[in-house]
Amino acid sequence: MELLDKKQLNKKSGCCICGEESIIIDIVKTINPSSSEILNLRECSNCKHWWIDPIPNQKYLAQLYKDGSEFVVSKNYEGTSIKLTEEDFQKYLSEFFNLLSNDLSDLNYLEIGIGSGQLFSLFSRKVRLAYGVEPGNCSINHRNVVSDIDDVPKDIKFDIMVAQDVLEHLANLVDMLVKLRSFANGRAVIICGFPNSDSFKAKLLKGKWDMIRPIGHLHFFSSKSIEIMFEKSGWELIYKNKCSPGRVSTWGVIKQLNFNLRNPFKVMYNLIKILLLPLVLLLRKDQWYLIGKAKNKLSNNEKRKTN
Repeated sequence: MELLDKKQLNKKSGCCICGEESIIIDIVKTINPSSSEILNLRECSNCKHWWIDPIPNQKYLAQLYKDGSEFVVSKNYEGTSIKLTEEDFQKYLSEFFNLLSNDLSDLNYLEIGIGSGQLFSLFSRKVRLAYGVEPGNCSINHRNVVSDIDDVPKDIKFDIMVAQDVLEHLANLVDMLVKLRSFANGRAVIICGFPNSDSFKAKLLKGKWDMIRPIGHLHFFSSKSIEIMFEKSGWELIYKNKCSPGRVSTWGVIKQLNFNLRNPFKVMYNLIKILLLPLVLLLRKDQWYLIGKAKNKLSNNEKRKTN
């Protein structure tokens, strides 16, 4: 049976976003089904950020992902099963085309945590240069994909950066955003997505919320903690929205309902679901979707962090 190396776990009662003290709001098990390890779920008294305590150091986390440990990924995980079409990609691009030229052929792209590589593949065909970072052991056959951000060439500056479902996995999330800012062109934009601890579902379920997946997921973000995190790391937050997993719209939820008139039980079941749709949507909006742009100038503190 795989065991956690306790020497690689650090007690963390102070918030990694704002530095204030916290309270324990629940106790939780790891996602490893064969482990009985118990960890704390903490909430910052100031910015309401949630995190797992004790928290593993980043080097240990990287090794666990490289090994495909069941403490960080479910068994036989092979990346997202969502299939992105060209139409999906164009909708994705349309949200920040007002920040960039419609012609991507002169832009550089960096994606952190490319998983199965679908989004990375779509961007790679459009941009001048694409680099990806993937520490896990997913099946990836792409050029310019490295296992650590420190392996990305330092002399390349990027215009588009994506860290979708990434920051919640990291021990040092602010450090990652600072590092990404150091790779950014002056006009760069960054797209992020991660769990929303302000959501009704999170507040209701706490440690039983399905986003609480220690030690695969370590951080859970409030509106206030996001604003502090972006400000401290050299990014200007320009768009912030609560959304459903996979960013499924209300219409998308309705389309998933199957009204087969030959089966009256299914019709009745889906009618009940429609009546409960407001509650369903309220429970689903437990993710954040964000767009930021690089600040024109880094503060002295931010410059010291990037050196």
